[in-house]
Amino acid sequence: MKTITLALVFCLLFAASIQRKHRHGRRVLVGGAGGSPFDDRGATGTIRSIRLRAGNRIDAIQVNYGGIWGPLRGNPSGSQPYSFDLDADEYIIAVRGRSGQFIDQLIFYTNKGRVFGPYGGTGGTPFSESANGQKLNAIYGRSGSAIDSLFFAWNPILPTSSRIPEACKQYLPTGVKTLSKSVLFKRKRGRRVLYGGNGGIPFSDLSFTKAGDITGIRLDVTNNVINMIQVRYGSTLATTHGVETPQGVKVINLVPGENIIGVAGEAGTKINKLVFTTDTGYVF
Repeated sequence: MKTITLALVFCLLFAASIQRKHRHGRRVLVGGAGGSPFDDRGATGTIRSIRLRAGNRIDAIQVNYGGIWGPLRGNPSGSQPYSFDLDADEYIIAVRGRSGQFIDQLIFYTNKGRVFGPYGGTGGTPFSESANGQKLNAIYGRSGSAIDSLFFAWNPILPTSSRIPEACKQYLPTGVKTLSKSVLFKRKRGRRVLYGGNGGIPFSDLSFTKAGDITGIRLDVTNNVINMIQVRYGSTLATTHGVETPQGVKVINLVPGENIIGVAGEAGTKINKLVFTTDTGYVF
């Protein structure tokens, strides 16, 4: 079986991290303007645990930094309590959720592929916060009877120099000593690489790309084989390719502005596995 190496995806993400301006300190308000301000940025240590109270919205949040609990923010008598702990080598690389006048929902994603949440309800509008090559360092915002708003402070976790990791050198042209996305993928436009076998019938989604960027993907995965794939371009679903079974469908939804920057997987005579990486740090 031919393997599409995951090392190439890592190298792409590394290249993006050294080319894109870090958003450390970038202030993006999520939520409303009520309540009183709070700020955890004076805490020391990596985030180890988080406690929440949530019902239809996030009533309270408390973060453990380096083994020490910070103050509880919000309503200590709020709805259902929740908590999660991170491993010693684990950190939060992205936060998604929903917000309006308050923080309605929170979902936490870690570097080890774990997902905590969703906590809260379905009100408000979706948001997605992350910073390439960085981990969540602290939270700050506003709170009262609930969590009114949040800011997310990020710290780098990847090197920012252009030193090339050993695993990436195999992808560089002869004589190239600087890593960048354009170097890794400096190929003629329109070049196609076939993965899998020669069975089945040809298909193409090129006519659908006029509808917009990829915003979602539906896949049918059963018995370690990708039986079906269907891509949504903008708000338009393209043709279904393959055979869909009732129990095997998985759906990937991208948030506005999110893009797929890497695809990895395994293939023999069929496509057995697909892994999608986005520019917000998510891996599907």
